[in-house]
Amino acid sequence: MAVSGTILEGNYLKDIFEQPKVLEATLNELHATPALDSLLVRLNQGEFKRVILTGMGASFLALYPLNIQLVSRGLTSFMLDTSELLYYQSELLRPDTLLVVNSQSGSSAEIAHLLELNKNKAPVIGVSNTAGSPLDSLADAAILTRAGREFSTSCKTYVTGLLALTWLGGLIQGHNPEQIKRKLDLAAPAVHAYLLNWKEYTLELSQQLKGVRNLYFAGRGASLAAAGMAGLVMKEAAHFQAEGMGSAAFRHGPLEICYPRPLWWFLPAIPKLPRQMAAWSQRSSGLAVRQSWSRVIRPVTSITCRPHRKKSARSWRFCRYRCSAWRWQLWPGVRRVCSTEVGK
Repeated sequence: MAVSGTILEGNYLKDIFEQPKVLEATLNELHATPALDSLLVRLNQGEFKRVILTGMGASFLALYPLNIQLVSRGLTSFMLDTSELLYYQSELLRPDTLLVVNSQSGSSAEIAHLLELNKNKAPVIGVSNTAGSPLDSLADAAILTRAGREFSTSCKTYVTGLLALTWLGGLIQGHNPEQIKRKLDLAAPAVHAYLLNWKEYTLELSQQLKGVRNLYFAGRGASLAAAGMAGLVMKEAAHFQAEGMGSAAFRHGPLEICYPRPLWWFLPAIPKLPRQMAAWSQRSSGLAVRQSWSRVIRPVTSITCRPHRKKSARSWRFCRYRCSAWRWQLWPGVRRVCSTEVGK
């Protein structure tokens, strides 16, 4: 990979910096409508035999965490690329199927075709970023994100869609709506905290990516969405061949084409690297293994986190979900973080 070390600051970078703001705006507008409540009641009563999650590109990848939520609820849920659903599995479009359709524009060719083909068949929950789009207008229950317009590659729409789908998953799981929002209220501060040191991260990565020929993003569980999205953005925005996949799947094929030098392998949000993979990485010269959560926050001014003062835990994730002091002092713009974060 040819890396110049120059950071191109333009509209796309501006979109990235707006992510905390649009996450907050989207969360504030998420409310259960009578139409959505009605579909969820029917789902809980067993009226639907299956839930199909569908979309294209980044919108499709964002559905994976929701799929995990639904399966954990005991529901028969699976993901289908919209084009595959249209041309090879359209028999599933029937009244005992609940469709969850995710689309940034709400009007892409596949989505428009699906809505036409599905008339008077499967009920639809539509998630989109465009008011008045075919998906927003024709869905039985519509959820609208507030990402605004984007300059190019999906950025704000992806994270707001992910937020809305997680909120929907919480409702389907039967969680209290206020508790769901309180948990998701931490998303915007977390993104804001990460972006505080964006130049440092970018320059460090640019040095380590010099000469890289194979780029893989791997994850497990819900982080598979991030891995897939990373591979997609690298191809679309950077025009560089990259792949996103499961960390275990990496051993089944891709491992065989890895050269001793160079390879950059990025593992988003994997709390514990599998032993086999860690051992292999240590034996392979030139392989760089990074975990994205390990250095998310670096404090500008540390404060004492009273709820955790006597505890030895040093985990950013722990404080993110349980430390109210960290949350309110960080957002919106006070550059302080809990003293128990990783990175000190």
